[in-house]
Amino acid sequence: MDKGPVFESLQRAERWMKYVLRKGQELGALRQDVDFEFLRNVVQAVGYTMDSWLFDKLRSEPDAVDIEHFVKFALDMFKRILSPKGLGESC
Repeated sequence: MDKGPVFESLQRAERWMKYVLRKGQELGALRQDVDFEFLRNVVQAVGYTMDSWLFDKLRSEPDAVDIEHFVKFALDMFKRILSPKGLGESC
């Protein structure tokens, strides 16, 4: 059954994310103190939450969203989540 181009794109993105996370853990560039599947689930959940919040805000209060600030915040959040133990700590 053909699920369409959107589904295929999402599947490719999922495979790419798994590859990057696994390779990053193997190389020591990403944290290894948590299970791979747990880390993947956390990254997905945070990404979903950020996307949901951003699109809700853009629909309801488009002028209240500073996209550049949001992107910087999102990248910092992922860096803190994924950095090897200790590197993401701010204090």
